[in-house]
Amino acid sequence: MTASFQLDPSAIAHVERLMRDAGDGPIALRVTAAAHGPAALRNDLAFVPLEAADDDVRLDFGPVPVLVDARSLVRLRGVTLRYEEHRMGGGFRFDGEAAAPDGDGDPVAARVRALLDDEVNPGLSGHGGRVTLVEVRDGAAFVVMEGGCQGCGQARATLDEGIARHITERVPEVSRVVDLTDHQAGTSPYFPQASHGEP
Repeated sequence: MTASFQLDPSAIAHVERLMRDAGDGPIALRVTAAAHGPAALRNDLAFVPLEAADDDVRLDFGPVPVLVDARSLVRLRGVTLRYEEHRMGGGFRFDGEAAAPDGDGDPVAARVRALLDDEVNPGLSGHGGRVTLVEVRDGAAFVVMEGGCQGCGQARATLDEGIARHITERVPEVSRVVDLTDHQAGTSPYFPQASHGEP
């Protein structure tokens, strides 16, 4: 049987530091793997009060309690959360074969998704951001910017000058990247709309 979801020592140490800095009473790291389109998963991390819901499974990694709902735990079986340092700063990375909702039959979409997961999102996660591929259609990659990137004052520049260029250069079947994000709904932008910097 494939092993359950894991945190490696680097992730445990970094999460413990973040929890200690938060200092808001007992908290846990919630990990979810939600369907995002017909063949994609969106993995999310959040600190929440240490109160398990009815369908939650609690996993303890040393000093770090983790809450995972039952459906996400199935999808995350065999996946390990790691923390790595990158040129853009540190970031979390989900490593392993997660079970997508309906499988991925589009090889171009799979390449774009792998590029985002392996090279783009580890850097953005250091700022609380993430870019998720929704679909590839007619030569366009449709994406959603989340977390610290949603509503960030530099989101468009980051997408146009960095992420989109990276995707179109590495995946030539994609000629443009379309942002589907509702930036007005962003609740935790890394930089407010009037500020300048990276999301």
